[in-house]
Amino acid sequence: MPTLKFKVAPNCEQPRLAILWALEIDSWPSILPFVFRPCIDLHEGQVKQIVGGTLSDDGEEPQTNFVSDRPSSWYAALYRKDDLRGGHVIQLGPGNDTAAHEALAAFPGGLQLGGGINQENAATWIDA
Repeated sequence: MPTLKFKVAPNCEQPRLAILWALEIDSWPSILPFVFRPCIDLHEGQVKQIVGGTLSDDGEEPQTNFVSDRPSSWYAALYRKDDLRGGHVIQLGPGNDTAAHEALAAFPGGLQLGGGINQENAATWIDA
């Protein structure tokens, strides 16, 4: 049976970009990368972390774990600085178009968009 030992890789210069773990299997070391995929959730134009299952169409306000005082573009610029590509911006309901456009503009080609896209506005988002 192989022996597995995990430890934090030394001298990791970009901890937000990737956390590397050294894996030793029967004295054969290798490096396994764990890549962070960023997410910007937008609700009513603000960056929020909403408690799972509390967002609905019944008129009730969702429960939130966190509401940021920073704009979506701030997070997108941070992700761009750290070259964290492949993340997404999610529009949770109406009122998020401006914040979504700002995030996409701050990291061109680096983020994907979801939520609120339909036949009428798809071309606008493709060009964003």
